[in-house]
Amino acid sequence: MHRSIALALSCLLATACATEPTSDDRPQVGDAAGQSAPEQATPSENRTASAVRVLERGGDFGFSLRDSAVADQVRARCEARGASQVEACIEEMIASAAGEGIAFSPAGDGLTRFVSYAQEEGERVILIEALVRFEDLGDGLVEIRGERLLKGPKLPLDTRLLIDVVDEDTIAMDKQPGAHPRSGGARLVFHRSAE
Repeated sequence: MHRSIALALSCLLATACATEPTSDDRPQVGDAAGQSAPEQATPSENRTASAVRVLERGGDFGFSLRDSAVADQVRARCEARGASQVEACIEEMIASAAGEGIAFSPAGDGLTRFVSYAQEEGERVILIEALVRFEDLGDGLVEIRGERLLKGPKLPLDTRLLIDVVDEDTIAMDKQPGAHPRSGGARLVFHRSAE
């Protein structure tokens, strides 16, 4: 089957956040009629709050396959299954990705709790949990710096994770650690879930 976006994201985030031992691709996908995917989210010119404040405020951001640059890879995988199954395959991938995302919540002492999650058998499963700090790089870009890994795989410490805060309700990152989230290729888009 396919490798979960949440699993790939969890590895990316573990790379960015792993500071202690733990205790324990797709191109644009259109709709079912094969139309082109919606335009990807781009930075807002009129930001109402600093990018760091948006993340520190907390919230749950669900992954949007339809808005992500990696959607074309899904289409290619589905096409490899056979033309008669392409649209059903794409819809299956979109439904599977709908239960994946990341969440932020205040943790005190200037730290924020970061969680990467997926859905398995209808239950939310935490893949990565870490305490992080943010550095505002300007123009809506934020670098995540891991302070303490609470759950997840231990990976190299020197990787940067950049978040593009598009607006109060939309963030994006590149699938590759350290890559600029506006560079194109593997942009993953997340929308704030209703609270």
